[in-house]
Amino acid sequence: MSIIHIDDLLDEDPRGLYHDIGTPAFANMAVGFQAAGIEANAWSTASKNIKPAIFRRLSMMALTRAFGQYLDSQNLSMRLHIGVWAN
Repeated sequence: MSIIHIDDLLDEDPRGLYHDIGTPAFANMAVGFQAAGIEANAWSTASKNIKPAIFRRLSMMALTRAFGQYLDSQNLSMRLHIGVWAN
């Protein structure tokens, strides 16, 4: 959920919920969803071998989103130069 909400906000999606509740509340809600995922893993009964992998996956999702949003803010030649295309 947090990835979709943050993407909607940064891309100024005309269908984004932030139009209804306001940008500050929407941004806080998106971060709250991300924190909820981290907390759910922290409190889960998953094995000690699995939890680090889940934390890493959550972290990589956030990093990938941030990098993708950065690429979205750059021009096409920048995307092609580094060999990455992000939506």
